[in-house]
Amino acid sequence: MLNTLGINLKLSRVKQRDLIAALDWRENDFASLRTSHFILDSAQSEFYQSLKNRTDIQYFSVINDKKIVGVCGFVNLNLVNRNGEIAMILNPKFRGDGYGLRTLDLLLIHGFNNLGLKNIYGETYECNPSYGFWETS
Repeated sequence: MLNTLGINLKLSRVKQRDLIAALDWRENDFASLRTSHFILDSAQSEFYQSLKNRTDIQYFSVINDKKIVGVCGFVNLNLVNRNGEIAMILNPKFRGDGYGLRTLDLLLIHGFNNLGLKNIYGETYECNPSYGFWETS
């Protein structure tokens, strides 16, 4: 758990319902996406089931006082080469109040300290409303 600026966050193993919630946040913020299509709930459920057998992806629910704040993790995760790409989406209600930065802190701590990664990277587009966040983080 990370407690800074009065924000108590923890990462826990992602739940299917949290991925479905993230799907709703994602579909309502289409300009910020790296994919050019909408995702159906059934496809998101299949993706959730596939996580059990994948070593290249780790997803977490971001929790604050038992409320889902976001979903985050690593994609393109390579534990042999010790690198991974950040994936993160926050509930729009929690954007702009420091939750993104705290979530990023938790991911970096987990990636470097628990997974032993040496290189953690991310990608976003300039048209993404969160571009400023990534530019300064």
